[in-house]
Amino acid sequence: MLAGSLAHSGLLGLGREEDWASHFIVHEIGALYDETHGITLSIVFPVWMKYVYKTNLDRFVQFAKRVFQVSTDGKTREDIALEGIYRFEGFLKELGLPTSFKEAGLPTDKIHLMAEKVTENGPLGRFKKTGKRGCN
Repeated sequence: MLAGSLAHSGLLGLGREEDWASHFIVHEIGALYDETHGITLSIVFPVWMKYVYKTNLDRFVQFAKRVFQVSTDGKTREDIALEGIYRFEGFLKELGLPTSFKEAGLPTDKIHLMAEKVTENGPLGRFKKTGKRGCN
């Protein structure tokens, strides 16, 4: 409870650029398919990371090095960031969490509706604008 309270208090984001697009997306998926927040995050977050990492490469390199101890030897910054994202995705799978709609046993029949609902006030995101295009 303490960790959840701190995470959502705004304190951890002070002085930082935050991007909550993935959370807004998973809220809609959870509402439409009656799935838990954790499961929907395990599906969306790695995909979102692959979509936005180039717009804040330093942050994703830092994530790869600090969280997954990705070696920098002979690698580009992009390689490091991607390896961190792939290791994170592998970690989720090791925990038995799905990283796709198919793995979660969720249909994709309402993706267009989800995209409509989540972007009804405009595109999401700070790192990279995320809209409903491509959800048909």
